[in-house]
Amino acid sequence: MTTAASESSATSQKQLEAAQQQLLEYARDLNRVFQSEHEKESALRATTRQLLSFAQDLNHAFRAEQEKSRELERAYHDTLQRLLRASHYKDQDTGAHNQRLAHYARVLALFLGWTREEAERLFAATPMHDIGKIGVPDAVLFKPGPLDEAEWKVLKRHTSFGASLLAG
Repeated sequence: MTTAASESSATSQKQLEAAQQQLLEYARDLNRVFQSEHEKESALRATTRQLLSFAQDLNHAFRAEQEKSRELERAYHDTLQRLLRASHYKDQDTGAHNQRLAHYARVLALFLGWTREEAERLFAATPMHDIGKIGVPDAVLFKPGPLDEAEWKVLKRHTSFGASLLAG
């Protein structure tokens, strides 16, 4: 073999070794990237599982709060109904008046563009406007004929009695 061929063969051998070395380095880099991506994927899966668990917990808490809200709404409605019954025991005329006003209030609310739910709440609450008459003495509330000035003052206090009754 000639020197030129020998040098060419040696150069080719060195280039081949350098290429092999470069390929090994690429393989190591690719392996590190693969490992890094695998770790990221594992962390992402764990985070996703944790987020799903949080979402389930949040969903359970939300449903529980919805149920509590419904229970509170039922208790509120029940309390209103009991107070209204109490006012009807005291004064049958006021009870009929309260029901008429409740119907008028609902119709007006719907006419004004309130939602059905808002109008129904107003309907349920409207009869409470005279609930304070429970605190007005029967002698004043059922007096036949016109009330004198002192009796009117007592009757007008029914709003304060009602506010006190419904406060807090």
